[in-house]
Amino acid sequence: MPTIKIPKDQWKTAWKFLTAIGPVTRISTDYIYEISAQQLEALCTTGFQFEIMKNESLKKQNENAEYRQAV
Repeated sequence: MPTIKIPKDQWKTAWKFLTAIGPVTRISTDYIYEISAQQLEALCTTGFQFEIMKNESLKKQNENAEYRQAV
């Protein structure tokens, strides 16, 4: 599953957009989410800014996260 980080200032709008397509899993308190390939493709066609997270970055983020929450 693709993992993305959404900028705080775009979070609300991007969240509504992504959840309209399908489920989203929050994996960090730092606006990092697992999404489907379909959601990633749709996100790429919009004006939303986001960062695709690499495994190394995720490991560092997850070390600091205290929970994994499915939304």
